Amino acid sequence: MLEPDAVARPPRRERRDARANRRRLLDAARAALAEHGPGVSVNEVARAAGVGVGTLYRKYPTKADLLLALLLEIHGELSAAIAEKTAGAADSEAELQGLIEAHLEVMGRIGPIDALLRREAAGLVAAVGPEELGDRFITPVRSVLKRGVARGDFAADLDLDLVGRAFFGMLDSTVFAARIRRDGVVTVAALMTRVLVHGIGARA
Repeated sequence: MLEPDAVARPPRRERRDARANRRRLLDAARAALAEHGPGVSVNEVARAAGVGVGTLYRKYPTKADLLLALLLEIHGELSAAIAEKTAGAADSEAELQGLIEAHLEVMGRIGPIDALLRREAAGLVAAVGPEELGDRFITPVRSVLKRGVARGDFAADLDLDLVGRAFFGMLDSTVFAARIRRDGVVTVAALMTRVLVHGIGARA
């Protein structure tokens, strides 16, 4: 007679296998999309991951599902980076700069995939709801601004949604790529923060 532990092992092994397959698929998709762009087929992704096409379709029934999984993974990476960069910030401006640094670093590392996913955004938004996807990325910005308002560092009547969306649109790492290569993420983030916090008006 099998011991209880022996009976329990196969399901755990299957779960580990499923996680490993998902990891291989996402890694392969990220690499293939970066190299070949949106024309890459799901068959090529499955082949690069070393799994059957059936395995891919069981996890991601459509190409849009695969792209959405990548986008949500990127959101997770960005959230972790923001938490790390803003931890222990001395004030609202330092917290804002940490958020910008995290965004530029993560999106800069992702590179062409970021642009591809933005091109596919309409279909991806439709898959998860028109507000949810944008909110996943804009909410961290709004949260930093809201804390700054509560501290009295930012204007009390600040439109958090409007400024958050405008701010998020400003953080397109591809626009800053050449400047980041020249000056580095921290320097560019500090300059962006200065513009956001102090504006572009002449100061006495």
